[in-house]
Amino acid sequence: MLSSKSIGILGGGISGLSTACHLIDLGDCLIQKELTLLTKICIKSTFPNLWNYEELYGSVLKGFLFNGISLNKDEENIKSTIEKDSEDIIKKTKNTYIYSFKNGLGTLSSAISKNLFTKKNVRIYFNSEIQSLKFNNIFKIKTNTSEFYFDHLISALPIQVLTKLLDPFKKLTKSFSSATILVVNLFFDNPNLLPFQTFGYLIPKSVSKEENPEQALGVIFDRGSFWKHKTIFPKESEFITLARNVVLRHLGIKDIPVIVNCKLQKNSIPQYNLGHHHDLKNIHNYVYNTYQGNLSLVGNFYGGIGVNDCIKNAYFLTRRLKEKGKATGLESVNSN
Repeated sequence: MLSSKSIGILGGGISGLSTACHLIDLGDCLIQKELTLLTKICIKSTFPNLWNYEELYGSVLKGFLFNGISLNKDEENIKSTIEKDSEDIIKKTKNTYIYSFKNGLGTLSSAISKNLFTKKNVRIYFNSEIQSLKFNNIFKIKTNTSEFYFDHLISALPIQVLTKLLDPFKKLTKSFSSATILVVNLFFDNPNLLPFQTFGYLIPKSVSKEENPEQALGVIFDRGSFWKHKTIFPKESEFITLARNVVLRHLGIKDIPVIVNCKLQKNSIPQYNLGHHHDLKNIHNYVYNTYQGNLSLVGNFYGGIGVNDCIKNAYFLTRRLKEKGKATGLESVNSN
């Protein structure tokens, strides 16, 4: 249905294991019977299954007992399709809960870009900063190098960037915020550095600053509430010292790392605050009515923060565009 259209793609707090795996900081929150959070995290957006269990069964525990983790009709269809197309991968990963890439997460984006470069109907423009975005039946995009026109636009831009291009989004995204993440990787050449194998550990927020002077969330420096309101950050050399102090004090590691890599990514992790789900519904209605279903939104600000969520939602979007020709990418949110 979209073969004759030009499509533009713009992309350029429960403390514990969930924080490390999904980069969601729920701080010292407490989930009560009514799923009331004592922090500002939106439970309906962050843990939709838990919310649905409470709505349908009256409690989360009953939901687990009587229903387990269920999928809606669209998800079941997609799961069935993927299983047919990827039998070998499904067999290999049947009992896998955590996966990684030997050459880092960049392996995923490299494979996607390599595939896209083989498509004759795809053009990729690098170093093109979007300066303005206008819509009058078609989209007109002005960059620092040229102008482009598209019938349909798919935006994977961070919400901070999108609000600068589309002014009404500032009012529609009041609940939206993001946190800064600091990652320090220490590589050691000693394979027997630790006497045990483990996923890692986290430092509870109940630990005082005197006992946790580096203000670390765990063995990996994370954003969390310690870093949320900071405007001045340590220098790179200080990052490394902080990380080494943590592993020395907690694990007794005195070895000097052979390679050190660190990066501070400001405002990179979306936080689903209270009101997030309501805002998503308003965004869906505004986008569909204003842009006639020709603007689609994807990325971790909408339907899930993790890589898996982003891939799943992008898949949902492309299926809907193929079948109906129009979609905001937020249809599943609007139906709840």
